Amino acid sequence: MNGAGIGRVSAAVRRAGWRWRGTAAIAAGLAVVLTGCSTATKVSVGPGPSSVAILIGGFGSSLPASTYNPLTQTSAALTTTESTFDPTNEPPGCDAQPNMVTTLRSAGAVILPFSYNGVHLTGTAAHPTLTVAAYPSSMPSTSLPQSVAPAIASEVDQVHRLWPATRVIVVGHSEGGYVAEQYFLNNFNSSQQAEVAGIFSLDSPINGIKNEAEVASLLASIHFPASSALLDQFQSSWNNAAANDAAIVAKEGKTSVYVPVGTPNDNVYLIADNPAAGLISQVLVGSDGQPKTSASPNFIDPAAPPLAGLSDPLGVLVSHQCVMDSAAVIRAVAARLPGK
Repeated sequence: MNGAGIGRVSAAVRRAGWRWRGTAAIAAGLAVVLTGCSTATKVSVGPGPSSVAILIGGFGSSLPASTYNPLTQTSAALTTTESTFDPTNEPPGCDAQPNMVTTLRSAGAVILPFSYNGVHLTGTAAHPTLTVAAYPSSMPSTSLPQSVAPAIASEVDQVHRLWPATRVIVVGHSEGGYVAEQYFLNNFNSSQQAEVAGIFSLDSPINGIKNEAEVASLLASIHFPASSALLDQFQSSWNNAAANDAAIVAKEGKTSVYVPVGTPNDNVYLIADNPAAGLISQVLVGSDGQPKTSASPNFIDPAAPPLAGLSDPLGVLVSHQCVMDSAAVIRAVAARLPGK
């Protein structure tokens, strides 16, 4: 799913002197550089924060084990998560300031990491403890999204047990957005709309991949193979996109919670998608197999600028990261927060 030449990205980045902060979908080829620790938002003691943002990484992402107070402290897991959603060295048009993490935090949201191995929120409303289970970088590409999605439901439930009035938004990038889609489709119901304000899939393969064998070869070439079961699911999703999307649109029409976001110029999907569109994997489609942009009031096109071709690994990287640093996308995510 990651585009030809991604296996050479790490060396190319080092030669170019670029610094990247752990992209979710293609971090397998990156040397992740974490620069310092962020300052966690302090919220007033009482019923809890007004909102929580759960951020989900994708292929190549990983998290270290961490235990901390999410209201007052930072941690290795939190810093790693923020780095994934705060890409650097974006081209003009993809370098929104402030970035997503800063925007959400300044609006009062507490950022929580998501682990493919689960998190546990315990303690009291005023003195909570978040325990994040570590997961390795191989896990996102070997776990089935529907088997991981219940962990999102569990994290959301834990937040609301501790802070009943807190609204939650879920944001996943790349494979993380596919997990978010499965959470919406299989683990979320309309009665939870008062608790969950938005579920975002950012440049995610929600409609699978066009050619399973091609993607299997690509991932093997960069020494980051996906499980055959996951590849089979991608292929099945592609083959049954219209039926899958009809179910999503029907459910979305009742809640307006799920937001699929696709970038037409995301070079990653020109490999595993339709080269003429480079978009069908990422958004809802109609029975004709074409993007159904009018079916969902939540469709967003970040309008990424044209970028370098597939022969340029940095261009591939930038095109896939751009969605997280698009001003339009950041505004749409922040708009789901209380009071916005």
